[in-house]
Amino acid sequence: MRCMVAGDWHGDQRSAASGHPERVIAEAAADGCGWVVQLGDFGFGFDVGDRDGSLPVCTFTQRVSEAAGDAGVKVVVVDGNHDNHDLLARYRVSAPTVGPERFVRLDRHVFWAPRGHRWEWAGVRFAALGGAYSPDRADGRYRTEGVDWWPGEMTSVADLDALGDEPVDVLFTHDAPELPPGLSPLPSAVATIETATNQARVAEAVARTRPAVLMHGHWHVGYDKDWGVLDAAASEAAGEAVWVGVRVVGLASNAEGVGDRVAVTVTDLAPRS
Repeated sequence: MRCMVAGDWHGDQRSAASGHPERVIAEAAADGCGWVVQLGDFGFGFDVGDRDGSLPVCTFTQRVSEAAGDAGVKVVVVDGNHDNHDLLARYRVSAPTVGPERFVRLDRHVFWAPRGHRWEWAGVRFAALGGAYSPDRADGRYRTEGVDWWPGEMTSVADLDALGDEPVDVLFTHDAPELPPGLSPLPSAVATIETATNQARVAEAVARTRPAVLMHGHWHVGYDKDWGVLDAAASEAAGEAVWVGVRVVGLASNAEGVGDRVAVTVTDLAPRS
């Protein structure tokens, strides 16, 4: 089984003829991928409307769903900081979960993997842990609560509890466990502190679940590196430092268009010994 893993899409509003999601979906189909895993900042719920009194629908999601249906591909989203968390919460309560993965359906061919959700593809164990802090809202000039950012954006302790401690092979997140290589300083002390808090929770998720690979978006930087985190509980029990190693793969966004997606055979992500 193959899937395409893609970085942030930001509700790309270019025409369907030239838009970024359509290109990624077409490439996925051409490469034999049945799924596109989109790693947050999808842009869900920024543009909504009512349909016969049912859940509000996101017009960008409808556009992506149409492209996916035409290509014979499905899209699953890991939520980021630039997604409508209030609306996602309503979908989690009211929308159906479908397929063997039990993803939440956002549209006919677009689904959501909530924080802590687990599933298997071809015997490989996957989990999702969305969320991040929005550095561009630190001083209140660029984001408005309930319009283009929502208080549920950050990864929480409850999200870690939902994820649990059972091992996984691949962890899909929005945020990274540390700032990517070469990233410029953040715009404020508040952004620095809040980002460190969120990334510490991602790092704790790595210590808890010990994935072989973590793939994330958010920072608009494409890179691939080995990283390690100290497992405090295991270290205390062993009486010595116990480190958890993981391959971290960051993906760029629709704005960069380079290093923003990768097609993989899922069994290659976490090969069995």
